[in-house]
Formats: sequence, C-alpha cells, structure tokens
Amino acid sequence: MKLFFKRGCVALVLIALCFALKAQHYSVEGMFLFGKLVKHKPDLLFEDPGVNYGFELDIVRESHGYKAWERYWGKPELEGTLVYMNFGDPDVLGQAIAIIPGVRIRLFDKSRWRSAIHFGVGLGYLNKTYDKISNPLNNAIGSNFNNASRLKFVLSYKRSETHHFFIGAGVNHFSNGLSVSPNSGINIFTASLGARLRWLHRAFDEAKMVSDEKLNRKWHIIPQVGLGFSQATTPDGPNYPVYYYSIAGGYDLSPFQTLIIGFEHEFHTGIFEFQKHIFTEDQRAKDLATRMSIIIADELFLADFGFRFQAGFYLDYPAKQEGDRIFFKLESNYYPPFLSFGGIRPYVGFLLKSHYSVAEYVALASGFRF
Repeated sequence: MKLFFKRGCVALVLIALCFALKAQHYSVEGMFLFGKLVKHKPDLLFEDPGVNYGFELDIVRESHGYKAWERYWGKPELEGTLVYMNFGDPDVLGQAIAIIPGVRIRLFDKSRWRSAIHFGVGLGYLNKTYDKISNPLNNAIGSNFNNASRLKFVLSYKRSETHHFFIGAGVNHFSNGLSVSPNSGINIFTASLGARLRWLHRAFDEAKMVSDEKLNRKWHIIPQVGLGFSQATTPDGPNYPVYYYSIAGGYDLSPFQTLIIGFEHEFHTGIFEFQKHIFTEDQRAKDLATRMSIIIADELFLADFGFRFQAGFYLDYPAKQEGDRIFFKLESNYYPPFLSFGGIRPYVGFLLKSHYSVAEYVALASGFRF
C-alpha cells in the first residue's frame, strides 16, 4: 500500500505539471532509440546484452511566452512521452514500457536549427525482475513498477513550420529507489532519430501577456521535513522508514531560481534496527543511524512547481561516516497558490536520494519558504 501511495503521488504531481501551462501549439513526435546498457556496478550479475533498441512517442504542448516565467526559461515545452525499451536479453532483463511527463528547455532557436534539453520523470513497468530461483542474474531490478527518468539533448532541423527532423543523445534510468530490493537500477545511454509534426496552431494574442515579475525579497528561510522508505538489502526483507529534516537559507538569483545552503539531519531506522540486532548499545546504535550533512541546492521554478537539484556532504558527527561522503537528491515540489499567505509559501513534494548512480530511498517531503 505504501508503494502504491508513493507512486500515485508521483503520477498525480507529474500529470498536473503537464496541464499547468495553457499552451498554444500542439505537436506529435516519434523517434527510434538505439542504446547501450551500462553495468555501473561491479556486482551486477547479468551478461552484457549488447545493443538495446526502442521507440518514443511524444505529445508536446508549446508556449507563446505569455507568462514571465515562460519567457525567462525560453518558452519551455511540456511533453508526455510513451517509451518502449528492449534491453537485449529477453530472458533476464526483458523489456520496459513507461509514461514520462517532462519539460524541455531551449538552448537556441534559429531559422532552420534549434536545440533543447529534455528532462522527465515518470512511471515504468519492467516485465523481468529478480527471482532467486527463476531469474537470479537480474540483481538490478527488484520490482515490476519503477521510476523512469530521462535526460536528453536534441538537435532539430526545421524543414518547415509544421515538419521537423531531429537527432538526439541521452540517458534513460529505471529503478525503484530501493523500495524493493535488489535495486541497482538500469542505465541506458541512447541515440535517437525522429520527426515532429505540428498539427494545431493558434495565433499570438498580445492581450494575454503578463508583465515581468519583480523580486519581493532576496533572502528566504526554507525548512523541510520528509519521510522516506528503504528496504533491507536482502530481497523480500523489511521496509524501513527514514526520517529527516533540514533548515536552510535561500537566495534568489531571479524570481524563478533560488540558491539554497543549509543543514540536514537524517535518522535511518534500518541501520538502528541492524545495530540493535548485533547487540550495539542504544546510544551508539542511534549515533550510527544518524547522519548530519551540509547541503547546497538550486531550485528552478516553472509556474507553481519547483525542481530542486541538491548535493550534500556527510559530517563525522555524531559518528564517523563510512563509504560515500557525498549524496544527491532530485526533488520535485508543488507550491499550492491558494495556501500562500503573508509571504509564506508552503509546498509538498517527492524526491529520490542517491549516492552517485546508486539509489538509497524515495521520500515524500513538505516544507515552506518565507
């Protein structure tokens, strides 16, 4: 039930994002994918599957730039993407299908050429998972339903206003954030070739233009609390909650971008229970399960949504930290406009925490900025 709830929250927020912008153009895109699955950990057991392939189908909503944030980010496009991937080994790794809402930011747009960065996070279904008897070599994926993320660079040739051709390069990632073990995840580097057809065009209406926003304040205080879930590394093991809170200061680089620096405290009940199991004294077990860190993040705002990219560094307090000292969080937040009052903006969100390419947990988050 917890897993269903988390995925439902992710899907609802991302679907809402796709319809947050009243776009004025619609397009459909199709592309073929050719890729290479990268074994990013030495303990992955499956054999190199060789070349992978698949396809994408995108529905794209464009913007005229009526709102200030749209103009600031270069009239971004919102997309809903259907992805199919064949991992090259039908018996061990199988295939994946995913729905990925996303956003694309233009890098340049000339008379004949344009380029953009595409980013999206959604939900994927993989038909082959780890099983200690029937599929022991697939220790990358522990569940059928997984996070599906995509980052891609695309270069387009505009043959006409309605027909574009393009090539692209990017990476696709599938994992469940260690909500079910094992969860090393699958990373595929891809090249793509495709075409775009624009089928609905609406004329520019200057009366809909909204004036540029001005900064009301430069500095903010940004507290946050969160609850994550992480399964023991043993397949079919218990799922442990992870509690954290942070307090940070924010500085506005613009009305649509905030630099964040602060402190984070995290308590991992799985580590605490393991230490108790091996008869560690109570206070020592709590110290080992507690991680304190310095964090730095950049949050980008599109309408009422914020996308926060965070890095952190563990401190040797209250116990010396072993292993990776640096971690990352990819966070999506929603700021309900009807809840803002007196300069205070509450938000809810979800995030994925990882140590480089290895996910640790997914979490629900809540906080505010003022």
